[in-house]
Amino acid sequence: MIRKTMLIACACALLGMQALAQNPNANSNAAANWTPDPARQEKVAQELELNDTQKTAFFQTNDKHRAQVQAVRNDTTKDQDAKKAELQKIRQSYDTELKGIFTPEQYKEWTELKAQAKEKAKENQGKGKGKGKGKPSSTTTEGTN
Repeated sequence: MIRKTMLIACACALLGMQALAQNPNANSNAAANWTPDPARQEKVAQELELNDTQKTAFFQTNDKHRAQVQAVRNDTTKDQDAKKAELQKIRQSYDTELKGIFTPEQYKEWTELKAQAKEKAKENQGKGKGKGKGKPSSTTTEGTN
């Protein structure tokens, strides 16, 4: 009975691995298909104290930037280095557009908010949040037999 159960468990494991092997990009489009939380955009607009005109321009710029980034990430004709270079140009263009929307004080606050978000993301890396690129757990089960 135990032998039969083990055989079934191994078969299930092999079938599961085969399914993953057939679709290695199952989660690779997660970032490309990401859509922002409108409440988060609204919160940033409030924190920066944007007026209605600025808010509209900010939201439109975010939408345009997101579409450009998704197009680059989904482009299968370019290698990683080409994509990296193109994404850098998009970021620079985005930054320039934001400078035209924000006042100097708002832009300074924007850069501070981005730095805080980046730091928070670093802190959360490996804590079960994000894309799973964190450090592995220091606890192991090796040698516990």
